[in-house]
Amino acid sequence: MNTLLAPSKLSDVEIKNRLIMAPMSRNRATHDGLATVLMATDYAQRASAGMIISEGIQPSVQGQGFMNSLGLHSKQQRDS
Repeated sequence: MNTLLAPSKLSDVEIKNRLIMAPMSRNRATHDGLATVLMATDYAQRASAGMIISEGIQPSVQGQGFMNSLGLHSKQQRDS
């Protein structure tokens, strides 16, 4: 069996294969840092990866490194 596609374990985390998607920021959030349908579609298309490390988020307004990045510092962002 191909070991790349075989189930594996990373410490205590079991993964269905050894394909790990690195974090990538695609600037697909809204200007206000809200999640979009395009973001959900993007992650759904890659769901067969063994693990997906999500993109970084804005921890605060001052922590926004670039435009259209996902935020997690307001109630609206947490709920989107």
